[in-house]
Amino acid sequence: VWIGGLRWLLWPPRWAPESRYTLELCMMIRFLSMNFRLFALFAPLAFLVLLPVNATAPSPPPLPPPPPPPPPPCVVMTYNEDRALVFSKTYTYSQFDLFPDEGSFENDSYYVYASAGCAYVTVGDADHCGFFPTNKDCSGCESESYGDNARVSSGQTLHLPSDLQGDVCGLFVHVK
Repeated sequence: VWIGGLRWLLWPPRWAPESRYTLELCMMIRFLSMNFRLFALFAPLAFLVLLPVNATAPSPPPLPPPPPPPPPPCVVMTYNEDRALVFSKTYTYSQFDLFPDEGSFENDSYYVYASAGCAYVTVGDADHCGFFPTNKDCSGCESESYGDNARVSSGQTLHLPSDLQGDVCGLFVHVK
């Protein structure tokens, strides 16, 4: 036991307060101090050797970074010429939204707002709708790149050009 204790004091193993080695050394000091009166004189010295080791305990690993916040929703709103709300919808994915034929959405849209969650919104013009006029047959709703369509940027309100005012067939919504 004496040789083991001396070996522990002269060539200490890897010291850490939660390690098995520290526990064994503390148990050995307690055993020796209880059974040999002479060793009781050296026990405080051994605890002084352990004190700086316990004071410099390793710090716990850092916490992982928090997850990124969810993207803002894409909300598209249309207003009439008096700036009263006509249509409002929240989109979670990019899509084409066709307005009902000859409804208030189509005939009363003068302003279009796209929130910050939208990449952009293209407003379809109800031009050249065919013999049986339905919005799905209109040139502005057949192709997003139709010349008379208008684009609203993210976070912007667009006052529609005169050709589009009261003549909207649908929206091409692109979510961020």
